[in-house]
Amino acid sequence: MKINVPFSIAIAVLSAIIALLGYFIENSLLNQIRSSLLQSAIILAGVALIIGVINMMRVHWVEMRGGKGNKIYHLTFFAGLILTLLLGGWFGMSNPNGYWLYEAVVVPVEASLMAIMAIFLTYLLTKIINRRKDFFSIVFLVTVLVGLLTSAPFLGQEIPFIATGNSIVKSLLHLVSNGAMRGILIGVALGSIATGLRVILGSDRPYGG
Repeated sequence: MKINVPFSIAIAVLSAIIALLGYFIENSLLNQIRSSLLQSAIILAGVALIIGVINMMRVHWVEMRGGKGNKIYHLTFFAGLILTLLLGGWFGMSNPNGYWLYEAVVVPVEASLMAIMAIFLTYLLTKIINRRKDFFSIVFLVTVLVGLLTSAPFLGQEIPFIATGNSIVKSLLHLVSNGAMRGILIGVALGSIATGLRVILGSDRPYGG
């Protein structure tokens, strides 16, 4: 019985097996091949990033010329891209000028995401309380409310015994949040392992073929 295996699948599976064996078997040749594969993957990731940026530029340019969307958004994208390339390429991200750009763009985005998360959690709380009125729903409700009160001042004022100093409530919340973060990291690790095994076995083919 003849089995036809696409060339891309064979290369991906073989590369993944070599990279995986390099972590468990001490062999100079195997480690050298694994290092070469990892360096090639890093270079390909960089090339893919450049292609992605060029594609975004093309999409914004075509939509702007075609009159699609708001031109202010397209112009803002090009202005931000040019400013980032100039400051990042000339000064470098370790320079205070490059770091200023990071704080001016990334920090507001993170603050916006935190605000969206607070709104989403509040909306989720109302759904949970309406559908389920049990012990775990109450624990989730109390944890989210205390977390929101300790993470940001309420109407510009920090609540005594909750958000100030090393209070017991803040310490307990820190303990709960650390446990949740560890659970998320374990879930991400298990998901990454499962995805990697599916790629090695050829079940998932994100590379095409």
